[in-house]
Amino acid sequence: FGQEQKWKQEGRETRANLKDVNITDTVESDIRREQFGQEKKWKQEGRDTRDALKDVVVTESIEGNIRKEQFGQEQKWKQEGRETRANLKDVNITDTVESDIRREQFGQEKKWKQEGRDTRDALKDVVVTESIEGNIRKEQFGQEQKW
Repeated sequence: FGQEQKWKQEGRETRANLKDVNITDTVESDIRREQFGQEKKWKQEGRDTRDALKDVVVTESIEGNIRKEQFGQEQKWKQEGRETRANLKDVNITDTVESDIRREQFGQEKKWKQEGRDTRDALKDVVVTESIEGNIRKEQFGQEQKW
């Protein structure tokens, strides 16, 4: 109970001290006032625009027709894809000569790549030293570059 009376007394004293204080304009208040005015103006423009355009009827345009046509074509294309997948769902693909050849070529290519990897792994510890033949080739290459 004593704290409440103390708090009320402080409030009375504060009001008494601030009774003669005049609040002047500050930069912050001016900016806020300007921002508030801009916001009110913006909202009013939106309301006015909606009121002015409420009787406007949108008609067809060339752009709209083109977009509609493109959308229709895309929908048709998607539907054809769905139908094709549905129709081919039960089709069994059998081996053909062409698929056998492709399978063989794929196997050869895999084998060739693996041989290359194995060769690189086997030769990674090999150190190449200079040879007379190599030095001659370097010299010839240097002469060709000068020409």
